Amino acid sequence: TRITSLESRIEKIKTENSDLRYQLKTQNGDQKDLQRNLAQHNRQRARIEKLNEDLKKMHEGAKKKAKDAREEVKTMRKEIKAKEEEIKKKEKECNAMKESVGKMRISIRKSMELIRKKQEKHEEQADKIDEQEEVIAQLQKELQDLREHQHQAGKETNVVNHDNDEKEEGT
Repeated sequence: TRITSLESRIEKIKTENSDLRYQLKTQNGDQKDLQRNLAQHNRQRARIEKLNEDLKKMHEGAKKKAKDAREEVKTMRKEIKAKEEEIKKKEKECNAMKESVGKMRISIRKSMELIRKKQEKHEEQADKIDEQEEVIAQLQKELQDLREHQHQAGKETNVVNHDNDEKEEGT
């Protein structure tokens, strides 16, 4: 019985041994799986860290671009404000010029009206001068006719006077 009990014990130990070997193999397989998983995990962690660094760089770049864009917007706003002021100034100048042109037009219209009135007066005076020249010409003609008539009459008077003088001398 003692042999049987030893044999049974040996069998039991062999079974345990076999179970332990199986567990060891399984554990070795699990350990290899774990090591594979750990290596994969480490590679993923390295990739994530690289992505995080890239993300930080992108974030910094985006911050710088945003800052530059804000500065550019400020500059553009200042430029726009300056242009708006310039436009307002030009509009004021333009309005002043329009007003000046309007006044000039009124002044020109008044001047044209005065010129027209003066021209009408000049035309009236020219008509009067023409009329007076015609009257003068008529009067000069009449005067000449009268002189000729007087001259003619004077000759006749001289002849008559001369005859009278002769008659008086003869008496």
